[in-house]
Amino acid sequence: MSTKQLLTIASQSSPTHPPILSTGKITYDNFKNFEYMCLRFFSHKGVAPTDCVSRIIYNFKETLVQDWLDADFIKFSALTFPDFISEFKKKWLPRHWLDDIVDRVINPQGDRPFWTWVIDVKKCNILLKGKKHYVDPKDLKDHLAAHFDRSLWDAYRNMDNFSTLEKMLDLDDWVEQVRIINEKQHSRQENSSKNYIDKLIAQSIAANLPLANNIANTMPSSSSTSTTSSSCPPASNFNTTPRPFATTPRHIPKLTDDKKSLLASHGRCYKCRLFYVSHYADSCTILHPISEAVANLMPANAAIATAAFDKRTPTIIAVVFGHEPASFTNEDYFFEELSSDQEETSDRES
Repeated sequence: MSTKQLLTIASQSSPTHPPILSTGKITYDNFKNFEYMCLRFFSHKGVAPTDCVSRIIYNFKETLVQDWLDADFIKFSALTFPDFISEFKKKWLPRHWLDDIVDRVINPQGDRPFWTWVIDVKKCNILLKGKKHYVDPKDLKDHLAAHFDRSLWDAYRNMDNFSTLEKMLDLDDWVEQVRIINEKQHSRQENSSKNYIDKLIAQSIAANLPLANNIANTMPSSSSTSTTSSSCPPASNFNTTPRPFATTPRHIPKLTDDKKSLLASHGRCYKCRLFYVSHYADSCTILHPISEAVANLMPANAAIATAAFDKRTPTIIAVVFGHEPASFTNEDYFFEELSSDQEETSDRES
């Protein structure tokens, strides 16, 4: 049974210690991290250029890599660090690793943050210098704008200073302006998502409904889902108004006088028809009563609700200090009536 090979990892305990490349599949990104760590180590320790390779040549945990280096130790030790890196890439990076670099330059932004994407494009573009897909720095602004995520492009295009942005010649200044646009866009999206979730939670709490059920009500129904040529379902397929109940009856019977009386004597709300709630119909946030609440309006169920409510209600005790009554609550207190013998004993003691 074949298992997926793990990727190698570059690690470094501190800048003054040489990095180590673990066993596993070597990729461009992982090896680039190792290269950066080596350069940091050389800088902190003041390693001479002629000694760089010899200081890190034994720091590869992959047995095959180490055997390859040991076989030509003198040759590799004599190389400069940049030449050693080039030799290593030719031998150990995947055969078509450069194709992945090309894809990262020419592919759209996707769901990556703008700033992260720009850094990656610029880093990969350097590796393509002299090759077909290399983007000249003077054309990089147009290249990036043409590969914006659609939502970022809309936000960018609708900016009041759009014409000014288009005329900017300094790439770094332009990138900074677009980064600000993207961050504001993400901030608005996060706030919108948070407000939406808060609304669902509030509705679920008010309706005594699990949050998962409430979220499910905002999803497109299976009957309305159909195969279309567009990658996104049409807006009409979505119920954009979240329903607080998953079991709203088609026909809501009118309250009879008996049921009104039952609700009135058990913490009424004529709108949601729930027992012992902390609101009345005029302040009820529920759109329609659920089927369970409609079917629940029976004396037996009211008695059960009363018993449950009484268990939650603290005992009220009145005590007289001087001439004024004082009251306090004690949830753990219960009244135990004294027997006649206990009352007589208590009277004698007093």
